Amino acid sequence: MFDKNGDGFITKQELKESLKNIRISVTEAEVEEMVMKVDSNGDGLIDFEEFKILCRNMAAGGEGEAEEIKIDSGGVGGDELRDAFEVFDRDRDGMITVEELGSVLSSLG
Repeated sequence: MFDKNGDGFITKQELKESLKNIRISVTEAEVEEMVMKVDSNGDGLIDFEEFKILCRNMAAGGEGEAEEIKIDSGGVGGDELRDAFEVFDRDRDGMITVEELGSVLSSLG
């Protein structure tokens, strides 16, 4: 949903527009800061691993720097991923809509 052109990366503009679509308003400076915090390779884009860090930071209320968050994608089991997915998939149709994502993110503050 965030990667509008499907190139495997999220630009600052794609991030801002996607957050706006889920009713999260951010300024250009805030987007710049968000990208800067998670852009570990310095290319100015957010790849999938960096996106996971961004989501984790947002869920934690923006606390902490990217370096403080360690994600071991190999250590997460299928049941844990399914449970996390189901938090967002409120109507249990196997898809997460913009509305469902917005609702959950809004409830996180």
